[in-house]
Amino acid sequence: MTQRTGSGSPKPEYRKELLQLIATAAKDKRLLDDLLQDLLTPAEYREMANRWQIVKRLEQGMNQREIAGELHVGLATVVRGARALLRSRGGFRKLLDR
Repeated sequence: MTQRTGSGSPKPEYRKELLQLIATAAKDKRLLDDLLQDLLTPAEYREMANRWQIVKRLEQGMNQREIAGELHVGLATVVRGARALLRSRGGFRKLLDR
């Protein structure tokens, strides 16, 4: 059985290599910023930054509609962030609990 490459998770070896690349770049904030700009479209980079802002505001107890208005994102985007926070083993939760 072959793994699909068009959607879903990347091949395990690709994921491992990408994580290593990001870990290496993370040692230098400028290099990491350059790498993210190479990997992502401006819209994708903006969305990633917005998702982190959403999660931080949710953690502070801010109302979902207020967050959507303040960040100029859809309510569904904020709800997605709220769902991510509910996952106790998710990356957002782990970072916020540090």
